[in-house]
Amino acid sequence: MKTIARDDYLQQLIGRKHNGLVKIVTGIRRCGKSYLLFTLFKQHLLDSGVPEDHIIEIALDDRANKGLHDPDVCYQYVKNSIKDNGQYSVMLDEVQNKLKRKDHCSTSEIRSEKLSSLAAMFASVMTKTASRRWASSNSYSTATV
Repeated sequence: MKTIARDDYLQQLIGRKHNGLVKIVTGIRRCGKSYLLFTLFKQHLLDSGVPEDHIIEIALDDRANKGLHDPDVCYQYVKNSIKDNGQYSVMLDEVQNKLKRKDHCSTSEIRSEKLSSLAAMFASVMTKTASRRWASSNSYSTATV
């Protein structure tokens, strides 16, 4: 399998990793967003000395993570994964079509939510989880791949 370097996008993430903002990576289907986060950026974090247990990865399209589709359960999982006052990286994949909404809206309605709404929701979760490190509910940055 041929690997495509994503140096520009990786450098954008690296350059913003300690700015206290939620990062949202957007792009068309199958363009390498998951690879950028779960392989390239994770390897950068590990190479930078971040302990592996300080990198929380959640792939919401993985059947093993079905229970984490509920934002309250996902929040509790992240909260329970944080064991000390160190900095943690939380990487969520396939958020746009896997969230279980309490108002039972359709998947197409979830997909049509504005980027800022998703950012606000996850910033809120992260703020509750580790308020000393995370952004307010309207703070995010994006990288489009």
